[in-house]
Amino acid sequence: MKSTCHYLQRSALLLAFTFLALLVITSSVIHAIHASEKTTVHFSPPSGYILMQDEIAIEVWVSNVNHLYGLDIRATFDPGQIQIIDADPSRDGVQILPRRDILSPDIIVRREADNDKGVIWYAVTQLNPAPPVSGSGAVFAFKMHPLNLGVNRFDFSNVQLVTRDGEVIQATAIPATYTIANTPFGSQSIFLPLMVRWSSHETGDHHR
Repeated sequence: MKSTCHYLQRSALLLAFTFLALLVITSSVIHAIHASEKTTVHFSPPSGYILMQDEIAIEVWVSNVNHLYGLDIRATFDPGQIQIIDADPSRDGVQILPRRDILSPDIIVRREADNDKGVIWYAVTQLNPAPPVSGSGAVFAFKMHPLNLGVNRFDFSNVQLVTRDGEVIQATAIPATYTIANTPFGSQSIFLPLMVRWSSHETGDHHR
């Protein structure tokens, strides 16, 4: 009888230790998955070859974000290499295109490009009762055309993502590089323009 009780106790302890080990392993796997899904702000496509006669559409994405409610993003480029094409000639300045893939641009503070200084500035927020958003998607887009041959790099000079409560969401900003050429680079693939929804009526933006 004692041996039976001892056996049952050992079995129960073994099951308990096995269960705890599985919990630790599962927790480690989940932590590793979440660690690999850091929030990023990046250009799409991230690189490519552009012919001098092309007009190229670029998107700026926020990926793997949680509880996003507003953002302020500024990007820089070499104005001697490329120029941003005005997305809405009916408005003053050079406009870029808001996107609704993930964030609703209920209030647009900035949506402009400065072709003299080489700066793109996009700042928007949602409005109550809109809920915070999570996931990945394009937040704005723009078209550019090359001016000179060479390599043009897009960098982020400011990236601020915030929650509804104004808390800053940490994010990694990833630059992009495009090579401008007269002819295709042998077997290298040429950067194909993206199919971007370019109608301003689709943005549903409001200015205040």
